Amino acid sequence: MLVSSVVSAGYQYGPFKVTSLRAAADGVYVEFSPAPDACKSGSNYRMHARVKFTEPETENYKAKVSMLLTAYTTGQRFKYIWYYDTAGIANGCSNVGGEVLDLNMFEFENK
Repeated sequence: MLVSSVVSAGYQYGPFKVTSLRAAADGVYVEFSPAPDACKSGSNYRMHARVKFTEPETENYKAKVSMLLTAYTTGQRFKYIWYYDTAGIANGCSNVGGEVLDLNMFEFENK
């Protein structure tokens, strides 16, 4: 049986500063400054995106979280972010339905 969900991918040029992080059971949530355009000025309890925890990708998850922690503690910014819009957030990020961007890749800005 094949299961498919509607997922669109997007990316945005920054720079983005990580202004807050939240650990949750399903991953690590991040607040960016400025907010990504796909969030349409909205947020999910102040958060714009998450690195979703999935067992098969444990090492990849750890690397992404490490990069977020580095960016948060050092002030290093991201030049680009790539994300999946798994919630179909046509109306932006919001508290309703837990709508945030699922980060799948990001790149540090050159120092």
